[in-house]
Amino acid sequence: MLRMRNYCLKTVEGLRGLWLWTITLFSFSLFLRGEEPLRLKMRHIKLPPNYSVESGKLPQRLEVKMPWSKADKKAKGVTLTLWANPLKSELCPVTALLIWLLVSDVRKGLLFPRVAKNNRKLHPNSARGVTSYRKIFSEMCQALFDKEFTTHSIRRSAAIWAARCGADDSTIKRAGRW
Repeated sequence: MLRMRNYCLKTVEGLRGLWLWTITLFSFSLFLRGEEPLRLKMRHIKLPPNYSVESGKLPQRLEVKMPWSKADKKAKGVTLTLWANPLKSELCPVTALLIWLLVSDVRKGLLFPRVAKNNRKLHPNSARGVTSYRKIFSEMCQALFDKEFTTHSIRRSAAIWAARCGADDSTIKRAGRW
């Protein structure tokens, strides 16, 4: 993950690099499918009560309401918890998301809107297509690992990582909504 972070923040220029890193870490931490983070809106993110992004303090967790997903046949949605990583700030999804919100100035609408061609501003109501995200992610993986990976690799890698850290099967299945 650190190699991906460095690639995104040092090789991919401007907002697009921060966009790619934040989505990748966010997706890994929540076991998300490739298209899921791109559909999220600011209203789906719940910060702790009385919390302000400008406060400089890191909340322990954020709640993320997934409005629907592939496995959610009745479209009820599910609330996921995005936990902070106090041991390694470079790999903290809460920190990454808050930095994204501060730098991008996203306050409403899509959480991860399309970055403009000039790489300096966002198109607030325009989502980057899943195909485009998959292409950018695949290019990163090809550059870093000389292998073809898809955005589904993020989800699979999260499950493998959780198992290696000692999580039992039921915990992994619940996290992945399998």
